[in-house]
Amino acid sequence: MTEKRPIDANDLMARFFRKECLMQGHSAAASAAYKDAQKTVAAASTVSLWPEWRNPETDPPKVEEDVLILFETACGGYGITTAHFEDGTVLSQKSAFYWEEIFEWGTYDEESDDYFIPKGWWEYRYFNPEDVYNNRVDSPVVGWMPLPPKEVVKK
Repeated sequence: MTEKRPIDANDLMARFFRKECLMQGHSAAASAAYKDAQKTVAAASTVSLWPEWRNPETDPPKVEEDVLILFETACGGYGITTAHFEDGTVLSQKSAFYWEEIFEWGTYDEESDDYFIPKGWWEYRYFNPEDVYNNRVDSPVVGWMPLPPKEVVKK
């Protein structure tokens, strides 16, 4: 069983305690087993329901995959927006995004008569002057995480 399941450990502990109390005087082995189960639950690690920020330096996302980024602001705070990462190897014609005026800042490749998109983080919501798309994130990106799934699963 590899899937992690968040449970109410307090509820489980109370259930084991009640079972242990019922077994006392009837079966020492069963009582000891429930006491041991309580110790096991108490010692178990807690699983976070929150996704963790990944290190963009050591664990970057796939190229051109929309993700959430955590960036440091100029005043020492933090901000969150969506963005995508470019590794400097994608030509603008092969990109999933439309790149205006790439000739001003891209690296020209004579063989393909196209421009490589510079390495870095790009977005179009937060660092966006006058509805221009694909703006370089000019603040340090300190973390990223995948976007939640688009489809909602009803239970």
